[in-house]
Amino acid sequence: PNLQRQGTMTIDPSSAVVGDSAELLPWPSSAWAWETPASWNWWVELFQLLAIAVATAYFSLSGRDLGLHKKYLMEKDSLDDSKASNEHRNYGSVAATQGASSENGETTEMELPIVLRPPLGVAGIEQDKSTAYLDSIRVFLTFNVVLYHVTSVFGDRGLAGPNINIYVSKDLSEVKPEADVPNIIVRSMFVWGFANPLIQVNQSYFMALFFFISGFLTPASLDRKGTHAFLSGRCMRLGIPALAAFFLLNPTLWFFITSQIFGQPFLYGARNTWWVNGPSWFLAWLLTFTIIYCLIPGPPLQINAPSVGSLLGLGAALGVLHVFTMDIDFLNIPYGLWYFCTYVVFFAGGAIAKRNDWLCYFTSLPSNIVRFMQVLAVVLAITICIFPPTSGLRARQGLCFLKGIFCVVMSLVVIHFFHKFFNCQGARLKFLSDTSYAVYLIHPWILVLVVWSFVGIAQFLGVKTKQATAPHNGFAFFYEAGDGFLCLGWTYSLTLTMLVVWPLASGLRRLPGLSQIL
Repeated sequence: PNLQRQGTMTIDPSSAVVGDSAELLPWPSSAWAWETPASWNWWVELFQLLAIAVATAYFSLSGRDLGLHKKYLMEKDSLDDSKASNEHRNYGSVAATQGASSENGETTEMELPIVLRPPLGVAGIEQDKSTAYLDSIRVFLTFNVVLYHVTSVFGDRGLAGPNINIYVSKDLSEVKPEADVPNIIVRSMFVWGFANPLIQVNQSYFMALFFFISGFLTPASLDRKGTHAFLSGRCMRLGIPALAAFFLLNPTLWFFITSQIFGQPFLYGARNTWWVNGPSWFLAWLLTFTIIYCLIPGPPLQINAPSVGSLLGLGAALGVLHVFTMDIDFLNIPYGLWYFCTYVVFFAGGAIAKRNDWLCYFTSLPSNIVRFMQVLAVVLAITICIFPPTSGLRARQGLCFLKGIFCVVMSLVVIHFFHKFFNCQGARLKFLSDTSYAVYLIHPWILVLVVWSFVGIAQFLGVKTKQATAPHNGFAFFYEAGDGFLCLGWTYSLTLTMLVVWPLASGLRRLPGLSQIL
C-alpha cells in the first residue's frame, strides 16, 4: 500500500518481553494513514491496472490483427533497401537462423536485420550468433532479486509491503511507540557493513538491466509473430500474473501475515489493500512498455552503437537526473521517479540495441576498455558502499550521481562478463532459465514462510522478542541479540528460500494451465 507515514512503527508499550512465544499485539488503525482516492497516484495506478486488464482480455479473446506491425515492417524493408548501397553505414544484409532466448526461456528462430557498422576505430568485429548469455544474465538477476529481498528483511529499513522484517535491539525496552526504526536498532556490522552496501549496489542497476534485456528480446519476437500474436502472448505471460498478484496473491499474503502470524483483523480493501504492490510492479510496467512499443508507428530507428564515452555521458546524465528527483515518489515504482526514468531509457535502449546489433559491438570491446570499465565498476561500487544511509544532503546527492554512472557501467560489465564466460546453455542453465520467471513471481510467499520458521526457531530457543507493526516496513519482530543472530537468520533464510523456491517453481510450471503462463 502507498502509506503517507513512512519509516515509523507502532508498538504496544504495555506488551511484555517474551522468550519462547511472542504476545500478539493489537494493530490500531490510528497508526496508519489512509491513502484516499483523491491521490493522483491512486487513480493513475488504478487506470494502469484497468488498462492492463482490458488489454489482456482484448488480445486474449480477439483474433483480429492490428496491422501496425506489417505497416512499419514494409517501411523498414523499404528503408533498408534504400540504404543497402551505402557502404559506410551498412556492411551487408546478415540473414541467419540462430538460437535466441525469448523471455520464457524457449529457444526460437529469428532473422537478423541489417546491421550498422560500429563506430570508427573499432574494427574486426564479427557478429556473434549466440545469445545464451542473456539467459545466464536473467538467471543471475533472478538470484539477485531473491538475495536483495532476503537481505532487506534483515536490513535497517526492512522490506516494504506484505513481509516480515527482523530487527535487533540491545534493549527491547528502548522500542517505543512511534519510534523511527533505524534509531532503535543495533548499529551492527552486519547491517552497515554487509546488508546496506549489498542493497545499495544491487538496487542501483539490476532491475534496469532486467528492462534492457526485455527490451532487447522484444523486436525479434514481434517480427516473428506479428503484433496481435505477440501482444496476446505478452498479455498472457505478463498481464494475467500481474493482475493475479496485485488483486489476489499479494492481498492474500498480507491477510496471511496479518491474521495468521500476528493475529490481527484484516479487512480486504481497508488501508488501501484493494490491490497490494510487490514484485508484480515489474510485470505491470514491462507490459505497459511493451504495448507502447508495439503501437509506435514508423520504421525502427537506425542508430550506430554508442561509444564508451557516450555511455559514460548517459550515466552522468542519469546521475544528474537522480540528484534532482531523489526524493520524488512515482506511482508503484520502488524508490521513485528516477528509477522509472531509468527503466524507460533501458527498455528503449534494449529495443534499439536489438534493431541495430549493439551487443555485437558491446561484447567485442578491446580488452583495455573492458578492464577500464571493470575497474570503474569496482571503484563506484566501493564508493557507493561506504556512503552511510544517514549522510547529509550533499553526500546523498553525490551518491545519487554515482548511482547513475554505476547503473550504466555495471550493466555493460555484466553483459560482457556473461558473454565471455557463460555463452552456452546446458541442461542446468536451461532448467534455471525456464524456471526463473516463476521464481520471480512466487518467491515472496516462500520468503515469508521461511522467515516465519526462523522466528519460530528463535522463539523456541528463548530469544527475547517483541512484535511490532511498521506502516512502511510491514510487520516486524525485534530481538535482543547481536550480529551473530542476524548472520544466522540471513544465512538460514537465503539458503532455505533458494532450496525451496526453484524446485517448487519448476513443479508449478508443469501444472495444466500454468505451463503457458509460467
